[in-house]
Amino acid sequence: APTAAAAPAAEVWPSVADGAATAPTAVLEAEPECGPETERCWRETVAGVNARKRMLGAFLEETRFLGLAADALVVAMDHVHTIVVQEKENLAIMTEEAGRVFGRALALRCVPLDESQRRRRPTVEDVAPLVEQAIEFFQGEPVEPKPRRGERTEG
Repeated sequence: APTAAAAPAAEVWPSVADGAATAPTAVLEAEPECGPETERCWRETVAGVNARKRMLGAFLEETRFLGLAADALVVAMDHVHTIVVQEKENLAIMTEEAGRVFGRALALRCVPLDESQRRRRPTVEDVAPLVEQAIEFFQGEPVEPKPRRGERTEG
């Protein structure tokens, strides 16, 4: 893959330095493309960032990749994640890794994460089949969890 220079970020969130509120003002011009190859490249980009700066990689893992639009990666995230990701050093690492993986300079376009895109915590019902498989695999017996400190117990 050709070496790509880092591209500047295309900010959608107003800059915190400008004293802006938390609401974005820009809108995407076109729907981002996100096929299997684009998704694979994004995962590889995040893995590269993780290898260089674990905390930044963790922040990127908590975002939602929407796809590629023109010369920018479009990623939905909350305002706090946007501030961290767009910090000068972090943005340089992110765009260098994206350029390496995608083979061209790409900006990072951060868009607000709406409620339907938020990752939700798994419920007991979500993980119950996995727990059952683990118990069966290890030939174990289910146990009742101990109450956490400060947690009320029935009885």
